[in-house]
Amino acid sequence: MNMPGTKHKIIALFIVGGVLGPIAEEIFFRGILYGFFRQWGIFAAVFLSTLFFVMLHSSAGLIQIAGGILFAVSYEKEKKLMTPITIHVLGNSALFAISLADEAIEVSIHNLWTPQTV
Repeated sequence: MNMPGTKHKIIALFIVGGVLGPIAEEIFFRGILYGFFRQWGIFAAVFLSTLFFVMLHSSAGLIQIAGGILFAVSYEKEKKLMTPITIHVLGNSALFAISLADEAIEVSIHNLWTPQTV
């Protein structure tokens, strides 16, 4: 993931992608869709809410599939929307933090090996 160049944009990314996005997604996918699909059983609710969750993400892959299942099962087990919200917020924030750290390390290594002109 390419991180934005300015501190303000990085903070905005963390707020939107790490907090607000996961809250909105869990309200929609677990609070609304999962609740609707639950009338056809737990498996249908987990499968269909995860399917729609994965289809929303452009970089859909194993992480989104595992996340969708984890969020749905945690919601089913705890019966509280706050559970998948917390897991989702922590997961996204961790991924953003790792991406930011990775980019910072790449820049440091590049600066270390690039000859400096005086």
